[in-house]
Amino acid sequence: MALRCEITGEAVNLVPAAKPADIYTKVMNKVVAHMESVVGECTSEDEAKVKALAVAKAYYLKEVKGASGQKWPAILNRIAGDVVSKDKGEREVLREYKQVVAMYTG
Repeated sequence: MALRCEITGEAVNLVPAAKPADIYTKVMNKVVAHMESVVGECTSEDEAKVKALAVAKAYYLKEVKGASGQKWPAILNRIAGDVVSKDKGEREVLREYKQVVAMYTG
């Protein structure tokens, strides 16, 4: 794909450019921007956890098949107790939550 796409080819130095490209810096900048958009305004771990719950709930409602607001309290209890669910979707929600908290506390 990098050979067929000017943008990708340039990012990995397969297309002539005025100066060498650094794909690692481009990726890092995108990751940092995402992290700042998720937890940038938090001033405490508690705020980060509240934000993480909002991100996890949004993920749950959008991505998990059969998700509903009625099931969310049970999922919150599992998050609070760090209980691993057998349900793949719920495990993904817990992963999202932990990632956001880790971004802040990491």
